[in-house]
Amino acid sequence: MRRLVIVGGLVLLAACAGPRPLTGTDRIDNVPMYGQPQIPRPETHRKADEEFISQAAAKFGGREQASKVWAAQAERFMAQGNHDFAMRRYNQSWLLNPNHYAPYWGFGRVMLERDNTYAERLRKTYTPFQGWAGTTVKSEEVGQFRALIQSVLEQMKARRTEIEALYEEAGARIAKMQTELG
Repeated sequence: MRRLVIVGGLVLLAACAGPRPLTGTDRIDNVPMYGQPQIPRPETHRKADEEFISQAAAKFGGREQASKVWAAQAERFMAQGNHDFAMRRYNQSWLLNPNHYAPYWGFGRVMLERDNTYAERLRKTYTPFQGWAGTTVKSEEVGQFRALIQSVLEQMKARRTEIEALYEEAGARIAKMQTELG
């Protein structure tokens, strides 16, 4: 079990090291926050972003509400397994309201789903494989680690409803206070 925790920690550390580098075939709208701040946004894209924000905010009664609508669209794409379209909608949700938690949550989910094949590739390629620190890690341990990560994700998903309710309540309280303060 200790080997599993060590391997798991190292895999998570590697996953958190950063996104995979862009290739010539990657679309910038398939990268969280359009790659910003590392990748400067061209002027033509910034102008298109401003127009998009203006139109979406007008249609849905403000940037915050429009951000929620785009995040909901992203969720539908995630449910269909269409990670590229989901990332594009999360990016638009982020543009509309960078303070809304849903785009960030979505960025993480899309990146995790895209990289979910990593553990599978490890299992197929290295069964059993030579682990870190000279230990041999068996394929069932990789499976156990994957199940552990899946369990954590399910717990996070269950808490998401609770977090959304708290977010909505906080927003309502802020709106009430702003109204009272006039």
